[in-house]
Amino acid sequence: MKKFACTLITLLSLTNLFAQSIQGYIVDSSNNPIAYANVVLLTLPDSTFHKGSISNDNGLFTIDGTNKGNYLIRFSYLGYKDYSQNITCKGKDLNLGYIKLEEESTSLSEVMVTANRLRVYSKGGSIVTDIANSSLKNIGSAKEVMKHIPGIIATKNKYEVFGKGSPVIYINNKKMRNDNELLMLKSTDILNVEVISNPGAGYDADTRAVVKITTKKRRSDGLMAQVDAEGAQSNHFSHNEGISLSYQWNKLNIFGSYRFDRTKEDIKYDVTQTNYEKNAEYNEVSSSKYTDISYDHSYSAGINYDFSEKHSIGIQYTGYNSNLKTQSNFENDWIKMYENNVLFADNCNALLGKDDSRFDNVSLYYYLKPIEKLSIQVDADYAHDKLDSHEQIEETSYMEGSTETTNTYSENSSHVYAAKGVFDYLFNDKHSLKWGVDYSMVKISGNSRNPEGKIDDDVYDNREHKYAAFIQYQMNIGNVQGEAGVRYEFVQSKTTDFGKVIGEKDYSDFLPSLSLSFPIKKLDFSLNFTNRLQRPSFDQLNNKVKYNNQFHQEKGNPNLAPQKIFDVDFNMKYSVISLRLNYQYIKDYIYTTAEQSEVADGSSVWFTTNAPKYQQIGAMLVASPSWGCWTPNLTAGVYKQYLTLDYLGKPLDYNKPYGLFSLQNEFSLPKDFTLRADVQWNTKGNRGIYYMKGFGYSELSIQKSFLSDNLNLTLRGEDLFNWSKTKDTKILNYLVSNRATNPYGRRIVLSVSWNFNNFKTKYKGTGAGSDEINRL
Repeated sequence: MKKFACTLITLLSLTNLFAQSIQGYIVDSSNNPIAYANVVLLTLPDSTFHKGSISNDNGLFTIDGTNKGNYLIRFSYLGYKDYSQNITCKGKDLNLGYIKLEEESTSLSEVMVTANRLRVYSKGGSIVTDIANSSLKNIGSAKEVMKHIPGIIATKNKYEVFGKGSPVIYINNKKMRNDNELLMLKSTDILNVEVISNPGAGYDADTRAVVKITTKKRRSDGLMAQVDAEGAQSNHFSHNEGISLSYQWNKLNIFGSYRFDRTKEDIKYDVTQTNYEKNAEYNEVSSSKYTDISYDHSYSAGINYDFSEKHSIGIQYTGYNSNLKTQSNFENDWIKMYENNVLFADNCNALLGKDDSRFDNVSLYYYLKPIEKLSIQVDADYAHDKLDSHEQIEETSYMEGSTETTNTYSENSSHVYAAKGVFDYLFNDKHSLKWGVDYSMVKISGNSRNPEGKIDDDVYDNREHKYAAFIQYQMNIGNVQGEAGVRYEFVQSKTTDFGKVIGEKDYSDFLPSLSLSFPIKKLDFSLNFTNRLQRPSFDQLNNKVKYNNQFHQEKGNPNLAPQKIFDVDFNMKYSVISLRLNYQYIKDYIYTTAEQSEVADGSSVWFTTNAPKYQQIGAMLVASPSWGCWTPNLTAGVYKQYLTLDYLGKPLDYNKPYGLFSLQNEFSLPKDFTLRADVQWNTKGNRGIYYMKGFGYSELSIQKSFLSDNLNLTLRGEDLFNWSKTKDTKILNYLVSNRATNPYGRRIVLSVSWNFNNFKTKYKGTGAGSDEINRL
């Protein structure tokens, strides 16, 4: 083996000695980089294929290992004219500079494919949507862009990769901490959006799906600015405003932002529940309408310095504070309880809840490319999260003519310290190796108090240390791309209650991942496998009890185990049509259940626990054609789970399939107007422990850009048909609960944004401790 390794190293060295690299940048007519353009090198005079490559997010392409001789190099990308030129390799590295591709319109029978169509293409096992070269570039904010990405289901402020749950969102490889970051990022600055349904070993163990937003590379110096505002009218009026500034001088970039968000919205729950207890049957009929009023402030500041293209350093601070008030009144918050069909409680409630929260995050990064083939990035993070809550619940009994007041107070303070280092080595244009290590430490302390003594007080403490390492090999041979990796994590965790250790565990896991993609004629195939963990949130790992009313409480579970997830994807793409087949197996599946409470007769306490296993199979189809001024985007999928839990001492299956249909329509109108009409419908079926009735979403918007796309106005109507109302049923353990939820989602929104000098920061840090910060 030693002789073989020495021989291999010698051969690689000799290959590099007599071969050269060719590189350059591919841009459009506005000098914006074109990512994932095809580059083919042909030998002359016979024009046979020699080597190939694709451009990266910044438009950079590199072809390594080219011998002396004459070649024809050809560049191509959908919606642009092919470009070719003759080159001569003389044994030295060749830099072709900027290659500019011209846009074209090509008529295919009655189908018109233009440079403004939505471009969706495969990249290994992921789906990439080109934003910079499509009409989505003027849609407004990144929040609006997310609604139109194939494979993403967006409702209000929540995003889901169909069948995989909520994704982790990265902006320029840095994990998004606050939803306001999507509002602060304008669509005109986005290069592309990549949806990864099976992330590799380089991501944290609990990452089941990833959305990577990549912005354009900024080239001009000077001041950049971005100002935007949005107003929305539903039952109440809400608004948000933001400003971002960036100044580039030579190699120095300084940036900052501030956003204010004032939201007022209602939500209503109507519940009927039956508890089959040993001595009696209890029936509940209740209705609760809550109003949430929040005042959020988000801010950031940072500095980035480029010593050169291969050497940079930066620091960034992000933070926000929020004041949330939740309230209900006696008229809209009531509950009736029956024991063996006899009314024994007729109460009305009034809730006043206040949450004051603050989050601070300081990130540092250092990037170095000491040699052409090796890059090194080191990131360090400190995060502090603080939450103080007070809830006052007044419960008036009509039958007894009395009123009781219950106060609960809770305080929680969290600290995260994290660091990671990632090394990326490129052997040549066919083989690369990435490896890294990371460490994080979490300290959480908190308490909850109830002066009236209805629930137990609690003083808790969580400590966790995580040590992790990963290695990932990538190959690109011809049209075949492959990736194999493994991640190792060792976690030490300890939970205390009033200073007494109630949970102390060590976890040690090897988490492999594998992907392979290849074309067969006009079809692109990919196969992906990952093994991941999903750890409980720290809020779930304690004995704290939350008092909702005398019949409903919530509590933590210090013995909750992580989920271990095995995920297999098979993807196929032909032209504008993509198909994904998926299988998931989850060991120690986390779900919510209930048990009898001692607070009052017929009362329940809800908490999370583990089921032995959960399985799911599914399929999703995405089609993104374009006909003239009409660009539709169709998503259709179906999923079926296999889950069995106990109900009244007998096994019960939760195996009814559910489906999704989504049709997004974009119409390019005269005078640079853009009309969008979107509908989405989810069919009935089991989603975890819930049996959901059908529900959906609809949206209609008109958008207009001015001043060379720097000023954008959008008028939007959301949830036009009130399809977002949901009905669900939970049948588990000893109870049946039926709930109808009305989020009052119908609203009219007007947004305006203005950009000066194409705002963009140059911060390149990717952050550390993302897993732990996300679980706070």
